[in-house]
Order: sequence, then structure tokens, then C-alpha cells
Amino acid sequence: ARPAADIGHQALWIRAIDHVGVRRALLTVWQTDPAEPSPNHVRHVDEAVAAAALAFGQDDHRALLRHAALHDHVTGAGNRTKLMEDAVTILTTAALFIDLDEFKAVNDRFGHAIGDMVLRTVAERITDVVDGRGRLYRVGGDEFAVLLDDVPTAATGAHLAERCAIEIG
Repeated sequence: ARPAADIGHQALWIRAIDHVGVRRALLTVWQTDPAEPSPNHVRHVDEAVAAAALAFGQDDHRALLRHAALHDHVTGAGNRTKLMEDAVTILTTAALFIDLDEFKAVNDRFGHAIGDMVLRTVAERITDVVDGRGRLYRVGGDEFAVLLDDVPTAATGAHLAERCAIEIG
């Protein structure tokens, strides 16, 4: 790489591109004229910075929408769509399906806010047990699934699934 002056650049402007208070990038503009930039140049750079910040915002928004589309809003676990997506992309030889007995009675007796609290607690418990060994999904009102990752054999998968089921209780 040659020095900037060797190829006719005399000035450098650096502008931060921030989105929601986070520095996401720097825009660098080399100028052949060492004089102060004209108002027109400043406007163009400002527009480029604004467009880049908007693009970062759109990327963030798309990521949030994708996460919302693939995760349960109560527990944060993957949803049925995420389960189907992951089932074809991860090497899994074992799965657990968990149905909470008599859960409807909890909602009926104590209300949905308490029921949601119970679901979050159950999801946290399952996640603690399978952490590093699998992924949790909420596939129905009181139904969960776990895909166990990269289990080398069916026998090992069955043994791991049984151990996880016992630990989950």
C-alpha cells in the first residue's frame, strides 16, 4: 500500500456511524484538496452516514423480527418453526418430548400470569439440564421438545435422553 499523499490524497475525513448510541462503523473520505470541505461535500457525507445508520437499523430490526418469528415470547425457547428448521440442520440422534401434566389446572386456578411464570421456570430448568448438550423448544401450550446435539450413536443418544429426562424430573 502506498501512502495517501503518493496517490494524490491530501485530506481525510472520518465520520462515526452510530445506531442507537452504538458505534457501528467509521466512514472515511479521502479528499484530494486540503481545503475545508464545501457545504455540498459535508451534506453528501452527512447523507451517506445517515443512510448507513439506517441500514444498520434495518439489519437490527430484521434480526429482531427473525428472532420473534422463531422463538416463544413467554419462555424465549425456540418455537415449532425453529424446531423444524434446526431438525434438518443439526446432527441429532436423540430428542425428548415433554408434556406438563395437569398444566391447564394451573392456568384455570391461578391465571395465565402464574401459568407463564411456571412455563418460564420449567424452560429454565430444562435449559440448565441440557445446556451444552441440546436445544429447547416450546412446541405447544405446555409441550416442550429438546434436540440433543451431535450424539455419536443411537445408543448414546438414548442413554443421554434418559439421563436428561431423569434430571429434568
